[in-house]
Amino acid sequence: MRSLFPTLTTRLHRSAKNAQGVLLSVLLAHSAQAAVTPTGTEITNTVIATYSVNAENFTRSDSASLTTQEVNPGPVVPTPANIRLAHIDDDGTPLTLNGTDYGDGQGNFTPYTGFEDESGTTVNFPATVNISDDEFGYRAGEPVIIIVEDQDKNLNPARPDTIVVTITTPDGSDTEQLTLFETGDNTGIFAAVLPSQDTNQGTQPYDGII
Repeated sequence: MRSLFPTLTTRLHRSAKNAQGVLLSVLLAHSAQAAVTPTGTEITNTVIATYSVNAENFTRSDSASLTTQEVNPGPVVPTPANIRLAHIDDDGTPLTLNGTDYGDGQGNFTPYTGFEDESGTTVNFPATVNISDDEFGYRAGEPVIIIVEDQDKNLNPARPDTIVVTITTPDGSDTEQLTLFETGDNTGIFAAVLPSQDTNQGTQPYDGII
């Protein structure tokens, strides 16, 4: 089995890692995870409690309403974006993976429920894995952990945000697009998993495998 040795070369950050092979073009774009509620919408929450006292049943209810308002937080201050690749390493530091979506190049994304590690074990999202930085490239079939830190993409401190990354090989034979999920509600760190394969197996753009 041949080895896969990617280079961490990006439009945003040129890594000092000494490997060979993959050009990472990082296109950062926020992707909403839920529909936006229109301004002026009245939302009512109702709670109902059913209980019994001395064999007698009671039901009590109460409601509270609020009306949504538009909030303009002002302009987002640009911050540097740093990208790095990592290995899954039992002796490494923990990283939360909240998901990965693979794009078809036409704006459509398919969510993946998990990935297979090198032993063939399925790891389901969300998951916490231990990682170490890429130093020696990757073996064919080894999942590649992609991590981007960009604080100005942390748009909503109350839930994980997303960004989109496009990955292209230097010869243009393979291009992959995937959604990175923020590792928590307010971290500014985004991560995803990209499976790899031996180049002898051929390449197919936008199939979720590099």
